[in-house]
Order: sequence, then C-alpha cells, then structure tokens
Amino acid sequence: KYAVVIGAFRDIGNARRRQSASYDAGYPAHIVSFRNGLNAVTICPSDSINEVLEFLKKNRGTDICPKEAWILEYK
Repeated sequence: KYAVVIGAFRDIGNARRRQSASYDAGYPAHIVSFRNGLNAVTICPSDSINEVLEFLKKNRGTDICPKEAWILEYK
C-alpha cells in the first residue's frame, strides 16, 4: 500500500491542521505516526504505486500537494 505524504510534523497539532485543510479541499487525509516522533499527513492511499505516482506528478506544487511531497510505502 502507498500514499502521498503532504506534510510531516513533530507537533501533532500541526499535523491535524494540515489534515483538516486537506479535508476542506476535498482530499481525505490520514495521520501516520512514526517512532521518531514525526506525524505524516497522507492522502491518496492506494495499492497501486502507479496510481499514487500519477497523483503526485499531476498535483505536486499545488495548494494541496506541496513540491516537497513524497510517496510512503506501508509495510
């Protein structure tokens, strides 16, 4: 499974604000918490890497998907 990470924050409040902004823009978002203390905000979950890559290419640099966005692979 894959997803686009649109932000990663140490402060969970910042992650929740980014998640809320994503929902407001019409993109359901989820927060993934890592052991190192970062909280990643993800959108566009899919089992297809091609689908996620296409979304990233199409939307990178927009308000919803910053140019620093990257793809997370879930194990």
